[in-house]
Amino acid sequence: PHVFADTHVSGTDEVLANWERLKQDEKQRSSLMDDVPSAMPAVVRATKVQGRARSAGFDWSASDEVVGVLRSEIDELVAAEGDEAVLHELGDVLFSAVNLARHLRVDPEIALRMSVDRFMARFRSMEQQFLAEGLSVADASPSQMETAWAMAKRLAP
Repeated sequence: PHVFADTHVSGTDEVLANWERLKQDEKQRSSLMDDVPSAMPAVVRATKVQGRARSAGFDWSASDEVVGVLRSEIDELVAAEGDEAVLHELGDVLFSAVNLARHLRVDPEIALRMSVDRFMARFRSMEQQFLAEGLSVADASPSQMETAWAMAKRLAP
């Protein structure tokens, strides 16, 4: 709309804000949070919700601020008592991690998939180490697992 209309914008943030306002009017939303599908995968949904909030100017200005929020959320998780409180606080940690990814311009889905793949490769390496010693991971002691994991991290960085 900023290209074809008489609207003048000074940057990407204004383009996104104008776009969200137009979409809100077009779809007759009463909130920017309306019509965000609840069935969306959680990481994608968090990214979309944060993007909409950003379009209204509700966002941190720098990634180091988000790191501080993430640390604070982790502290709240550590202090949480009871299953419901832990669930709530862990959700806040994950939401903040998605927010940090967005600020770093990293796709959180890709980052998480890469981390899962790396974990799997390391775990397989650990299994192979134990197999060569005639053990399984389940038979290994915690210290043996720690040593094998350190080796696996060196082999599959």
